[in-house]
Amino acid sequence: MVYTQSVIKSAQAQKEDTMPSIDFGEQLPKAGGTYVNIKNAGDKVQFRILAKPFVEGNHFFGSAGNWDVQPCLRINNNADCVHCNRLTVVKKAIPKTESKEEYDRLLQIAKKSVPGCDPGITFNFPIINRNTEGFAVYGATTGVRNKIDAELKLGTKVLEVDFLVLNTGNKGKDKFSLTRLDSAFTRPLSEKENAIKSNFVYADFEKLVDGSPDDEGAIAFEQNSEVRDDGDVPF
Repeated sequence: MVYTQSVIKSAQAQKEDTMPSIDFGEQLPKAGGTYVNIKNAGDKVQFRILAKPFVEGNHFFGSAGNWDVQPCLRINNNADCVHCNRLTVVKKAIPKTESKEEYDRLLQIAKKSVPGCDPGITFNFPIINRNTEGFAVYGATTGVRNKIDAELKLGTKVLEVDFLVLNTGNKGKDKFSLTRLDSAFTRPLSEKENAIKSNFVYADFEKLVDGSPDDEGAIAFEQNSEVRDDGDVPF
């Protein structure tokens, strides 16, 4: 077993607030990996992806500083979700229109009528943090995930190149920028990083994060079956 039960429980309970360290036990080197934190403008991380991410959905009720966070059963467990059902009801009630702009406007009104029911979504990627040479979990927004998928569809070997994500400080879809780094200007993986890559076990990563495997993403070597309209987390 790569991760001890106590470490898994600690990481799951504390990851939102403290970004705890992850202890790999005996099979993976103790590389001091952490959940990467790029919440502030100017924060950035250079990383190498190890495998497809886990999709984690949550419903956020309340307001900044006083969130009541409830897991989305539809996204995380492929089960019935009362909050998503409420959202579906108001979406089905949107009047038909041939104008995309008008539909988008009405959709936003519908979502606001059931606050918290539109799930926030995070794509938890297992990565090598090239800044620390350690294993880490990077929680990407839908926009960043789609940019990584776009790179793969263009022929980029996304598991063999480095990416750089920067918090630009902007709002909305432009909050995070993603840059694929030219391998000619990227240092080779170190002995420690190669050990992490060689010993990574996806089944044990499942025990560390919440959600479900992102089998719809291009990184899973499949075509997207739909375009998700779930939002990003509100902080």
